[in-house]
Amino acid sequence: MQVMWVSTPEVYEKPIVQYGRLPTSLKHEEAGTYTTYNVGHFGFHGRIYKAVMKGLLPLKKYYYRVGDATTRTFSKIKYFNSPPLKTQQLE
Repeated sequence: MQVMWVSTPEVYEKPIVQYGRLPTSLKHEEAGTYTTYNVGHFGFHGRIYKAVMKGLLPLKKYYYRVGDATTRTFSKIKYFNSPPLKTQQLE
């Protein structure tokens, strides 16, 4: 499952996502990547981050937060339900 977020103007040098099955136990952590954006005349600029949460069980509720590994600055904790397993198509 991929999560994406945007920051402007502050930046995260080492973006991460922390996640787990309980909001009090986000024991999994994955590093993220980013690209920069700049919207011309209006002066909007910042970064678009993405990180991939791995090893998720199907049809389970997961809690996560995104932020920076260096400053330990994080978003509020949010949640999602993981998708079902992909079924193999019969030919």
